[in-house]
Amino acid sequence: MKALKQYLKQRQLSFMDILRQQNDISHQHINFIPSKIENVAELVKFCSIACGFVQARFHGFQKHGPSHARLVYTFMQDKLQYDANYLSYSDKQSILMYLQHIKHYYSVDEVVSIHTERSKTELYLPIFMVLKKNDQYVVVIKGTGSPGDVKTDFDFSPVKVDNFFFHRGFYKQALNVIAALHKIIGPSVQNIIFTGHSMGAAVSAICVHLYQNNARAICYSTPASASYNFCHMYKHSIRSVIMDGDLIPQLSIHGLNSMLDRVKKQKSSFYSFKTNYLKESSTEISKRTVKNDSLFIPGEIIFCRKGTVQNLDQHELGEISLNVVMGIQHVAEREIIECLEANK
Repeated sequence: MKALKQYLKQRQLSFMDILRQQNDISHQHINFIPSKIENVAELVKFCSIACGFVQARFHGFQKHGPSHARLVYTFMQDKLQYDANYLSYSDKQSILMYLQHIKHYYSVDEVVSIHTERSKTELYLPIFMVLKKNDQYVVVIKGTGSPGDVKTDFDFSPVKVDNFFFHRGFYKQALNVIAALHKIIGPSVQNIIFTGHSMGAAVSAICVHLYQNNARAICYSTPASASYNFCHMYKHSIRSVIMDGDLIPQLSIHGLNSMLDRVKKQKSSFYSFKTNYLKESSTEISKRTVKNDSLFIPGEIIFCRKGTVQNLDQHELGEISLNVVMGIQHVAEREIIECLEANK
């Protein structure tokens, strides 16, 4: 809080200035025109896979059919030959619950690998699971769920890699996921999809660049995690589904600067009694304040609002927009699926 107060002071602003402009910055400055979205069925399917994994707490018990039990049993039988404590009983039950949860949309042939534990040296290795159906591999990466993950979230300084900039914490996680995948399935699988929610979504997007081989990512509630040139280059390989009212994807230094730029200009116009002040759109402000290392939501953005969907450019969500339901829509699997299915 002190850091934010100092940040505002440097820009000759205060918390009261933000509150005075609350009505304006709580409005999404987007011209909402519904779009025709391709392959909606795939987005629905992977929403269940990605968002369902967020809710897997790795405890509890629920009875399941023999097919899913057999998948985990076969996997465990192999792993127990090497490590009798590979997974706890509660973890196994949680995995069964997750497989049952996604069965309606995606019934897997094989559980290839499960990673649920982290040592102190693996702080930047997220919980993830590798599934296989026919010749397709699906890597499901879990979102924030531990103090270590929160540390990753706040390690947001941009790091330059291959002429792109990435969120440092998410990039470190992606590196470790790829290193683990090379050992599990090798470096040259041609049909692989990364998916995840929130932190898992950002890591999935970066994994596409690191793994290559025509890899794709289908992401949900994706945080700002990559520079604009990366977002544009991988627009056909990465899809990010964002729910209206979700604050998390807008949180970035660039998003904060864009919002404060709006507040400062409107504060100036208010005190100088300019009645003809023309409000800039989020796109205009974002484009005017962007830097090479500014971070945005990666890939093709699919924005869900009130039962309709729209393709947006990164700059259209480049400004933090305070909303009365901000954050509430961050884990909104049912709402996203309903919105997508209404637009098939």
